[in-house]
Amino acid sequence: MRVDNELLYKFFAKETSLEEANSIAAWTKENKANEEQFQKAFRLFLVSQMALKGNTVEQVTDKQSKRRHSRKVILTFATVMATAAAIAVGVFIGGHLQDDSSLKDSVLTTEAKLGKMLTQTLSDGTIVEMNSGARIEYPAVFLEKERRVKLEGEAVFDVTHNEDRPFVVETFAYDVRVLGTKFDVVANQKDNEFSATLIEGSIEVIDKAQVVKARLAPNQVVKMDENGNLYSADFSEAKDNMAWRDGLISVAGVGFLDIMKRLEKGFGVSIMIDIAHIPDEVLPYGKIRINDGVVSAFDVLKHHYDFEYEYDVQKNLYIIR
Repeated sequence: MRVDNELLYKFFAKETSLEEANSIAAWTKENKANEEQFQKAFRLFLVSQMALKGNTVEQVTDKQSKRRHSRKVILTFATVMATAAAIAVGVFIGGHLQDDSSLKDSVLTTEAKLGKMLTQTLSDGTIVEMNSGARIEYPAVFLEKERRVKLEGEAVFDVTHNEDRPFVVETFAYDVRVLGTKFDVVANQKDNEFSATLIEGSIEVIDKAQVVKARLAPNQVVKMDENGNLYSADFSEAKDNMAWRDGLISVAGVGFLDIMKRLEKGFGVSIMIDIAHIPDEVLPYGKIRINDGVVSAFDVLKHHYDFEYEYDVQKNLYIIR
């Protein structure tokens, strides 16, 4: 029987059978590397419990140390597991971990504040790079057949490969399903905006009835039109729009109003347009460095557009005139 982190998390969450528990016991005794993997997995379990309950690590470990195993398991299993866990966290837990909640239905939420980018590593090793304002919901530990997360906003996913458990990004419009790959998803329900950009690997875009609507190869993009239908889009433009990963805001290929929206999102500021005639020029290229600040961005754009700006301190608002 293969022992991986997912099986260990099931064990910590009291979801394993006796046969699985015995396999973990034997596997832990095989070598030092397995023992270390068990320790790391158990630490992550405790951190998950901490996040779910608002406890400190010390409080979680103290609760575990005061519990005792209430049902019988074979001696070799209990001894090995107790010893390994004691090495990991310095407490004796005796067999299956006892707690008044299970990780099976536990959901965590991570949100990138406006003007900030955030990187989140999920329990299966998948790395999520979140753009300003993005929000993801995900289980503390993936125990179901699908590794499913919910996304609002934009994020790049670098998914750990697992043939037995596909990874699904659920959005308001479509879902994106993969086995292991790297891709970008934009899902802004407020603006009825959805797109999927494949960087490497392969992905399927599926509707809510689980019907595959598109299969993407590397460097392909699909977007959603106003009627909810998908169409192919330009990869180079999508790649430019992912410049936020390098601390940049792309202003190429979009109009003045869309540029201002990007500045609002990238810098985490509020901008009001109070101008008689909206400039109609579309810049063919250009990126703005986020670290330079929004005022610097305005000054750069004034070389291309005719406008002035002022800052209302009381309203914390930039006004374009």
